[in-house]
Amino acid sequence: MRFFILIAFTVGISSIFLSCQKEDDNIIDNRLDLNGSCGIDGDDCGQLNSELTYNYISNRNDEQITWSVVSGEITLVSGQGTSRATFLLGSDFSEGIVQVESDLCLLKKTISLCD
Repeated sequence: MRFFILIAFTVGISSIFLSCQKEDDNIIDNRLDLNGSCGIDGDDCGQLNSELTYNYISNRNDEQITWSVVSGEITLVSGQGTSRATFLLGSDFSEGIVQVESDLCLLKKTISLCD
């Protein structure tokens, strides 16, 4: 009986820790990023039919890096697999999200239409 209580307690505590994530406007998954070792740098807004460039910042040089568009009328123009990517905002763009995934982190950047 003690064994089952111990297992239930362990599962309960584990689920609490797994459900807690650092909530940040741009960082959604800090995979091993205990020292703030990665980030995404670039503008928070852009104009219709314009290009925006984002830099993935990390203290490691040997990471696999993947850029993608999560939502919005945004197209990845260049930079796949590198730490610097350029995106094109479409003619009907209003808001969207781009994402960069690496060995250390999963980061999202929300982009709005500039006033």
